[in-house]
Amino acid sequence: MNEKKFYQKVWFMWICLIFYAPVGIFLLWKYHGYNKKLKVISSVVFGFILLVATVITIFENKAETELALNETEQNETISNESSLNPLSQAKDAEIVVTKPIAEEVKEVIPAPVDDTNKIIENVNTLIEGLNTDSSRTDYEMAQSAYDSLSSSQKRKISKEYTNILAEINYSTMSIEEAVDYAIEKTNAIKDDNTLKGSVRINDHYETGDKVILIYLKGKESLTGNSNSIKKSMLLDANNILHFLQRYNNISEICIFWSFSLVDVYGNTYDDNVMKVLFEKPTLDKINFENLNFDFNNIPKVADSYYEHPLFSK
Repeated sequence: MNEKKFYQKVWFMWICLIFYAPVGIFLLWKYHGYNKKLKVISSVVFGFILLVATVITIFENKAETELALNETEQNETISNESSLNPLSQAKDAEIVVTKPIAEEVKEVIPAPVDDTNKIIENVNTLIEGLNTDSSRTDYEMAQSAYDSLSSSQKRKISKEYTNILAEINYSTMSIEEAVDYAIEKTNAIKDDNTLKGSVRINDHYETGDKVILIYLKGKESLTGNSNSIKKSMLLDANNILHFLQRYNNISEICIFWSFSLVDVYGNTYDDNVMKVLFEKPTLDKINFENLNFDFNNIPKVADSYYEHPLFSK
């Protein structure tokens, strides 16, 4: 009887099935007389194991390849950055950077410069260029530059310059803008219940200068005292007149106040309780500066003055 060759023996077949399934499956079907069912099951099991192992190997190889590519790109990036940085090149070459080389690097990459003084100088130049003939655009450009400054930078702008900026702001306003600004600055309350609006500006029939009519509502007093209400109205008039005094194209200013009153039947109604009228020549006589003028004297110096009898009680 001829002795079987080693590849025909059972032990070799099983070794091949475990470590290299295709050869083992071939030997199983070629040289061994197991029943067909066992051969099919063995072929499927070891074939599946081979498939799984192959897939795992492919994914592991792919991951290793991507990792190697990423490391290569990072090394190239670091190498490029080092080639652009003279200090890094000196470090990589283990060269001590001497003082002359360090100074050259500083010249290539200068330290940041504080431009605060230059910025303030530019703002001062814009403000210095303003005068009574300046346009609203000129003012807004200077004001915008001033507003862009930090708080510490604004403190370095002289009071003289901020006063100039304020005056140019006022002088470049239209009369309509100036009246609204004066009312708002005074914290007065517009009477929007009037038929033609709380502010009316007309041209004088002879001179063409502006006739300004302002309708306000009286403020309630904390004490309810009529004298306190009257003083509040006169103080508002003082502040509005003071602001509008600087405008030359005004003929006269008339301010009206309405107030909620109660009749003898207990009904509430609004009525005009005060009127103050100043023609421009009279207004120009008043020295509002340094609080020299007592606003309580408005009824005495006004060209026309009216107050409701409630203020005489």
